[in-house]
This record gives sequence, C-alpha cells and structure tokens, in this order.
Amino acid sequence: MYSATLADRIRSVTGLKTGLMATDIPGVGVFYSETPTDRVPFIYESGILFVQSGRKKLYLADQVYVYDPDHYLVVGLPVAPECETIASREEPIFGLCIDADVAVLSELAATVTASAPPNYTSHGIEAVPTGPELRDAVSRLMTVLCSKEETAILGPGLKREILYRVLQDSHGAVLHKLINRDGAYARVSEVMRTLHADCATRRSVQDMARAAGMSESAFHRAFKLASGDTPLQYHKKVRLMRAGSMIVHDRERVSAAAFAVGYESAAQFSRDFKRYFGVNAADARRSGLAVPG
Repeated sequence: MYSATLADRIRSVTGLKTGLMATDIPGVGVFYSETPTDRVPFIYESGILFVQSGRKKLYLADQVYVYDPDHYLVVGLPVAPECETIASREEPIFGLCIDADVAVLSELAATVTASAPPNYTSHGIEAVPTGPELRDAVSRLMTVLCSKEETAILGPGLKREILYRVLQDSHGAVLHKLINRDGAYARVSEVMRTLHADCATRRSVQDMARAAGMSESAFHRAFKLASGDTPLQYHKKVRLMRAGSMIVHDRERVSAAAFAVGYESAAQFSRDFKRYFGVNAADARRSGLAVPG
C-alpha cells in the first residue's frame, strides 16, 4: 500500500524529484512521478521493477503487460514497448528498480531451480504477481532506503535477497535465459547491448547474426521472439529514442541529432520521428514535448 510518508522520506534522502534516480546501493534506483502519460515509446533496460503506488501498462507486439502494487515487472533484455503511466498527485507512480546483475544472478542460479513453463513464448518481459515473501523483502528495502546508514549496511543483502526470490519464481525463467551465456536469448541480448552502446553504426541483419554466432534466419527468429521487433526495427527505435532525448532534453538541433545517431538524411529522420513519436521533431524541441529520455 502507498505511503506518502515513506515516499517523502526516500525522496528526501535520495534527492529524487521526478523521474529515476540511482541510490547508494549499486544497481538499485527509485522512481517517482505525479504525471500521467498516454502511450509513448520507451526503452526498458534489463531489470526488475516494483511499484508501491500507481500503475504502468506496456504494449509490446500483441501483448499488454501491467505492473502495479500487486505485480512486478521482469525485463530480461532491453525492450522497446509503448508505455502508459497511470499516476496522479494523490497516487503517484512510485517504486524501485533493480538491475539484472548477471554476475550475482549467475551465482544465485547455481543453487536455484526454476524452469520455463511448457510453451514459454515471452518477449523477454513478464508481469508477475508479487508473492508475500518478495513483497516483504521489497518493503524492507524501501524502508532501509530512508536511512543512509541502513542503506550502506543492509541494502546490498536485501538486493541479493530480492534477486534470489525473483529467480525462485516460475517466471524467473526470463532471467535464467539471460544468464545462459550459450543460449540464443543471451546472444540476442549481447547484440542489443551493442546497438545501445553504438546506435550510429550501420549494421545489417547479417552483421548482427555473425556477432551473435548464429545463422541469419535463426538470429532473426530469436530476436523477434525476444524483443517483439525485427532487428532492423529495433535498431531504428533505439536511434529515434536516443535522438529524441538529445533534441528534447539536451536541446540539440534536429539535424545534428539525426546525424549523431547515424541518419544520413535529416529529411528521412524527420519523417521517421513523426511516424514514431506522433509529433514533429522541431515541435518537440520547441515545446519540450514528452519524449522519454
């Protein structure tokens, strides 16, 4: 249940105003917003997200994922859904996110048994009911974040406990697939990370498949299953999201942002931007429209 007092205390300790902010626990962040949003493109990095109040709906391919105080979100690899936020001043969107720390997950997985259900076809993302043990661990971590001393002493252990309990869940299969370094899912994830790190370089599906050590057809199928997009669609989304952040948040000129993310034609970039975000890039820059950063 939402506690305004807890939210205020955490925001006071972390300095969080609106958006996402890292805490003193490596790989743990808190987020807060009183502003609802309609469906807008967004990129989710690998991790687990817990909501204390408010609600978010993610639209990816033909699936809808909802996470709220009764459901947490597991993201096994970067995905690019459309995101709708249900929030208000009385009930803001407030919660925490924990990175998918592959080193810790690999260590824990050696002692945890979890397997994907038959016919498992998740796009690398799943909204999962929050069980009582996990709910308690998250609540204790949120309380610990109210104190810098407790954060330093107790925080890392609570983060580890939460990752352990997520791996125990039957839906922990999403993360098990991520840490299976020889699996197609993990190979696709590595290619995605490369696209995020260097979105400006032009890459063909053949180039990506070669980097993943897979045939072109197998890579294309695995990528579409994991992300909901074809490799080239996904690469374009990453470029547009990166450019949108530069234009709206960094006040970069539209043409400069287009060339920075690898477009060779500013006119083509403007057409793609309008098609993806529903607004002209120049209008987004002037008005500071809601393009996620």
